Amino acid sequence: MDEKGLSNILQALNVVHSPESSRETRFSAQQLLDELKDSYSSPSVAIQLLELNEQAFSSLGCKLDIHIVQHFSLSLFETSVGMNWKSFSNKEKESVTSFLCKISLEDNNLLSVHFVRSKLASVFIEIAKRDWYNTWREEFDSFLQSLWSLSLQHRQLSSLILRGIMEDLYQYDDPVASLRSHILFNALISILSSSSTLHKLYPSGLPYSVTIPSNNEGWLIRWGNALESQDDALECLKCFKSCLSWVATDSIREANIVSHICQILVQGPIFLKTHAIDCIYICVTRTMEIDDPLWEIVEEMLSPSSLYTLHQVYTATSESINIKTLSSTTPEYILLKKLSETIVALGQYNYLDSNRRKCIKLTSLDTYSLLVLEIMKHPSLLISAISQHFWVLALRDPIISKHEKFQIVYPELLSIASERLLRFEDAVVELIPESATAKYLQEDVEGVSAVHSFCGNFRRFMFDIVRLTVSITPIESLNWIQNRFQSTVLGNMEDIQSQTEFFSKTSPLYLTMDVGFSTIEAFLHGVTRWNENTSDDPATYEIILQNLFLWCKQLVEINFKDPMLITRLISVLVLFTSILARENTTLLGVVLEKIISAVTYDNTSASYGFSDVQKINEMRSRCCFELVRLGELMPNPLMNIFDQLQSIIDQLDNATTLTGSEIVMLKTFLFVITQFSDVNIEVKNEYFEKLVGPVVKTWLDVQPPVNSPMEFLNHIGFPQMAEYLSAKYPYNADYTQFELDADAASYQSNLETGRKWLWPIKCLGRFCEATCSNKHIHPSEFEGQKNLWQVILPNVVPNLLKLVEQLHCCYEPSFISGLGMHNSSILQKSIVERFWLHGVSQISKNQFLEESYKMDVSANKLIHSFGHFLRRLREYCYYAIASFMRLGQAFFCVPGLSKQFLTAFFSHAAGLSLHQWTSMVNVVIKPYCVNCPAELRDECLLPLLPALLSELDHKLVSEWRRINDRGLLVEEDAEETGEDDDLSEEMIEESLLRHLTYATAKLITETFLQITPTQSRSNVSSSLIGKETVEGPVKLSEYVLDNAIICEPLLCTLCHLLVIHDSRTVGLVVNAFLAITPLLVSEQAHSLVREFICQQVFQSVILAIHDPYFESMQSDFIRLACIILSYSQGITDSAFQLLASIPALANQENLVPAFFNKFREASTLKIQKALLTRLLNSGRIVPRTDRRAVNAAILDVSAKEMLKRFEKSVSLQDEQKNDVLSRDEDTGLANLFE
Repeated sequence: MDEKGLSNILQALNVVHSPESSRETRFSAQQLLDELKDSYSSPSVAIQLLELNEQAFSSLGCKLDIHIVQHFSLSLFETSVGMNWKSFSNKEKESVTSFLCKISLEDNNLLSVHFVRSKLASVFIEIAKRDWYNTWREEFDSFLQSLWSLSLQHRQLSSLILRGIMEDLYQYDDPVASLRSHILFNALISILSSSSTLHKLYPSGLPYSVTIPSNNEGWLIRWGNALESQDDALECLKCFKSCLSWVATDSIREANIVSHICQILVQGPIFLKTHAIDCIYICVTRTMEIDDPLWEIVEEMLSPSSLYTLHQVYTATSESINIKTLSSTTPEYILLKKLSETIVALGQYNYLDSNRRKCIKLTSLDTYSLLVLEIMKHPSLLISAISQHFWVLALRDPIISKHEKFQIVYPELLSIASERLLRFEDAVVELIPESATAKYLQEDVEGVSAVHSFCGNFRRFMFDIVRLTVSITPIESLNWIQNRFQSTVLGNMEDIQSQTEFFSKTSPLYLTMDVGFSTIEAFLHGVTRWNENTSDDPATYEIILQNLFLWCKQLVEINFKDPMLITRLISVLVLFTSILARENTTLLGVVLEKIISAVTYDNTSASYGFSDVQKINEMRSRCCFELVRLGELMPNPLMNIFDQLQSIIDQLDNATTLTGSEIVMLKTFLFVITQFSDVNIEVKNEYFEKLVGPVVKTWLDVQPPVNSPMEFLNHIGFPQMAEYLSAKYPYNADYTQFELDADAASYQSNLETGRKWLWPIKCLGRFCEATCSNKHIHPSEFEGQKNLWQVILPNVVPNLLKLVEQLHCCYEPSFISGLGMHNSSILQKSIVERFWLHGVSQISKNQFLEESYKMDVSANKLIHSFGHFLRRLREYCYYAIASFMRLGQAFFCVPGLSKQFLTAFFSHAAGLSLHQWTSMVNVVIKPYCVNCPAELRDECLLPLLPALLSELDHKLVSEWRRINDRGLLVEEDAEETGEDDDLSEEMIEESLLRHLTYATAKLITETFLQITPTQSRSNVSSSLIGKETVEGPVKLSEYVLDNAIICEPLLCTLCHLLVIHDSRTVGLVVNAFLAITPLLVSEQAHSLVREFICQQVFQSVILAIHDPYFESMQSDFIRLACIILSYSQGITDSAFQLLASIPALANQENLVPAFFNKFREASTLKIQKALLTRLLNSGRIVPRTDRRAVNAAILDVSAKEMLKRFEKSVSLQDEQKNDVLSRDEDTGLANLFE
């Protein structure tokens, strides 16, 4: 290029980098520079620019720092190598390589700044990935060694080059490296290891014509020796992180790498220690054969002296953290997290893996366990959580848990885990607001929702640790926990009794008592587990029972006045009773009396405020659930006193002010006792008729007329209420501005009295749930009980469905507008839905409830309560219908069900809100499809699913289009935001849309296609493709995919969901397409379905790949695109034609045909992905982003990634038990702390 051309380039760089440039001139200058990058001759221009000196820059009018020009020149090389290297002749390749090597070795100024050094390394990396061991062979290593022999900057350049090649090959999804992975791997091996080690490992030489250098010490030894220099150590450690997971362990031992790295961990500066611990983590967690020489190093690290050193480093690092200046970037805290993860991994990978355990000794298990205890005690809950999974696994391990060197930790482990049963999310408000734990939690976890989720899972882990510890050492644990009970619970009784106000969930005293009760619950679960696993020690169990009985007597004598404490006490007493009262009906009677007393706790005192009444009502509700749980746990002893119980409950029903929900729970309690007990089937059937019959009769007597919506509204008093409001208040008034006077309050009371006919609907649903839960306890009785329900359902279900239809009609805009101006205004105000969502709503939950309370003390209460009544009625109907579905054929054989169901739920779908749609999908549609008998699918599912899917598709597409036109406001992992208050409603609307979108994706993928997120894709695909060999009823997934009427709207909906900006949803959809695509593009598939996948779906996939929003999912999308291309080969070329039609690809001669040929020859999916990625990169369809590690071995200890790992490791109960209450509240381990 002539001098003028160079001057134009430099002027363009001036314009781009000048802050004073206008937008138009900067755009024009950037366009010139981009055109130069795309030019085939750009390397020659780059050479000219790099050869300019300071004087030449000045003469050409360049005002920029020379390093900026050098960086641009090197980017010309990088782009040209990426786009045109294959087109270069050998002479051109040699010319470029020689020039770059020359300036790297000779131009010290070029390497003086890091960003130029990094760019130069990137150019060499791109060349090496394409040409190492093609035309550029042994001389490449010679060049790197020449660099290493010069200055610090030259050594850094050589390390950057080698590290970049290794990372692209093993840590990044790089298409070029993937296509030459075998050659690059062997080439790297040839220069990393010493010649002597290579000859030992490869006596016949390396494959792919890669030569073993003679007398070469190898880069591992070179880097290992350089660790002694602090200047060189950082780059060397980074190189080790890139190769220690795969390089030969003989080479690691030969270079004495681990010893050097451990020395840095003990004595090095903090920035080196952070990288050193990454290297150690890689070594102790890498896959090793039983005869691997690296075992000696692992065993050495598990020796008492090494563990003592680790303990010292851990303690020093922890003490060096200044809590006042703590942040996510505090280097000491980052090191501590990495160190903790490495220490835990050291034991988890080696002590707890049955195969790896054979290669080491357990002599230091006690020292190691005490070190992990230190991690568990750390004030940072995130650090403490790192150890939790180790403890759960160790306590479940039959060898480790019984080892004498491990058992020494049990007392302290029990103490720490019990203390950490605290509800930290509430404790940080009043109990520990200024503590180190609060500061760490504030820094580690952002947002109310995330804090509650993390702390809840943390507490569940601690609960499990206590439970498992007790199950191993019950007697020792009993003595400790009883002493803890005396100090925590009984020791605070005087302070509790002196309280004049009810506790809140953040009250310090309540939280302290809650820890005590939680410890007792964990102990009782542990005793139960011990008894189940130890059947040959009745004497010990008798001792435990005697102590438990005395303990329970103390608890029974406690009389709390506070509703929250009463709830906790009742929960513990029910657990005690389930263990003790099988032979002790006296104790059972006392506990029953205490529960019933709580259920009837007075909530009408004038001294109670709004929050007090709310706490009492919540306590009564929870105690009702505990009563039913007691019925499930103790049906036989309770059956002995059934008549007395029924008499008491009948009296309560008649004499006290129980709510409809409380009446339902008490009747469910009686029903559960009769059905869960072991009395003979004839007696059960008699009680079934005795308990269910009156409820059915009551419902048939009180059910509203449902022939028309107006008839329904008349029955529930809407016209009368509207007339009353019209006469008393101005038209279209803000009723919150008017006080609820005595006359209005009396009228409202009369209206509410007339609405108490709801309870039979929910009661029948509860009874049905209990029947289905009993199937797991008395499976032989289920068919007979279904027959009893089959007689009842035809009298109940049709009217329930008609009721749902009229309810939905009340929300339809066309119906509302036809009621007249005044009535439509009131009904419109009644059905407005108000929500409070974690991280989205701009007010706290308590503020939200207070606002609701204010509505209920104004004239607005008439409208508000009417809307609440409609919502409650709808929920009851949904719940009852969904419960009936679990009976299977008994429900689906109701005459005319299919048509009635379709009419009820979809004839007025236009008025359904996003929340109503989500509720309907989750509560009604899913069980309807799951429980429908295979032989009735044509009758019940075929008319429903096409209409449902089309309606959902239309709803989602239109709502997302509207949201996108407005602009997204809510992050997917919605936390607290700082947006203005006026955005709150729009944010809530967007959040609700995300919920519906995700619910729809789950319905299609998990229910219709029966693909769960935990299934491997290969297993799913093979099970779908191999369906012809499976005997028995046709799976729902096969029915859906084989039926074109259903399959068409299903695929359309999935295709639209594929590009929605919600990664949770898209993750499910991509996984589904990966599973079903091989089947849908096969020769057996319908041609229309195949073409839809190869055209519409493939086009959506390419659009998603091009969308920067899906950057983190790019690999999955490319995988899906490759599967479509691969499986459609030889059947249809639609997908290939679509690729060829993309202008950015079609404009490049022979690009797409060459890709087709290579793709057809590709032997693995990895190669196919690399080919497709390279093709899309050629057309710049894949957005340019920072490289992202897909299988990096190093530890990412950012709070977000650590929380993800923690969520995945949350332990589950030993077994999942069916529960009659599961629809409303889990009563197992997972919900003990709500």
